Amino acid sequence: MSQIKIKKFYLNEETQILFNDGENYIVGLTATGKTTLFNLIQFILGIRKNFNGIINNSQKPYITCEFTNNRLIKISRDFNSNEVVFTEGNTIKTVKVNSSELNEVYSSFMNPSTEHYKRSALDILNFSFLTAIDLGKSYFYKKKPLKSILGYNEEYLESIENDINKLKSGLEIEKQSLNLLDIYIENVRASLLSINGVVENPDQIIGILEMELTKVKKTYESNYELLQRSKEIYDHELTLYDEFFQGRILELQPYFQEVLNLIMPSFESKLNNLTLSDLINNKNINMNNTSMGEKIIIYFALHLTLCRSLSNEKFQNGGSGLLVTDELFIFNDNYSLKRIRNKINEVTKVGELQYIGFTQDSMQIPKENIVFSLPQNKGGSIFG
Repeated sequence: MSQIKIKKFYLNEETQILFNDGENYIVGLTATGKTTLFNLIQFILGIRKNFNGIINNSQKPYITCEFTNNRLIKISRDFNSNEVVFTEGNTIKTVKVNSSELNEVYSSFMNPSTEHYKRSALDILNFSFLTAIDLGKSYFYKKKPLKSILGYNEEYLESIENDINKLKSGLEIEKQSLNLLDIYIENVRASLLSINGVVENPDQIIGILEMELTKVKKTYESNYELLQRSKEIYDHELTLYDEFFQGRILELQPYFQEVLNLIMPSFESKLNNLTLSDLINNKNINMNNTSMGEKIIIYFALHLTLCRSLSNEKFQNGGSGLLVTDELFIFNDNYSLKRIRNKINEVTKVGELQYIGFTQDSMQIPKENIVFSLPQNKGGSIFG
């Protein structure tokens, strides 16, 4: 999967943000517009259907993203529009949100390494955004994109299963028609025998009906064979997806464990060796004695593990290479926060990730990584 890099955000002449390829922070006090800006970026990209923020802005906001082979794509969207506009040079393409075409457009930009990821571009992009709000009971609304990022596309498999069920229903109707036609022919045959001599060429009539019956039988048999082949294909696809999915989990587990143990050394004893598989499948998890700060570390480790853009001869993942968080670490102490930022710095320096963090805590953040400061007076906002 090609890495996505957000290069520029444009709201108006006064508010333009340039991002570097590694670590970026947007800082500001509470109620200065951080979450509004976070949501607006998702809205422009088309992964957020609606935007409820109040903005006094007459211009169309846009984002410039860099994809494979240094392709710079300008992505824009009107505040009240359900369409995303992609501009590359003189080429302009307008696509509706929540559409398969939007997924295809991002897939063409992100250049998936395998067929497993081609149907999952939007899910993968959606997974790149995380807030503390996501970490309640509603977190597993991200379960579908979470599986997609590991190459398991449930919607695709469900679509095959639905097609099989439709074919099966059609066959049942054909079988009923076949039985009714068979009964009808027998009734006609009996009627012709009872009025022997009244109707000319009764055998010819029966012959014509039996020819029709033979045609219906052949159609039924052909569709039955199609159903059996479809079932075999589905079972084969399901096996391939399961193997691919489980393989990705096994390959990523050591890194997930490493991140957790680095940031939260007490992790092993506290959660009884929670695995990536448990977390993804939401099984064997008991976080009743886990603080909000510890939950944030666990899910941050999950997103960091899956969002990195990896590509080598042995292993390619479906990570976007982008992670954007909004006030994610407000419940963490300075000790954990320092370790988290050290890990972010490490991953961004080797080029596996572009990180954009929205935060009110600018302490210990190098000035060169602060790409934008929102108004420092509480209640002020760039959005008017």
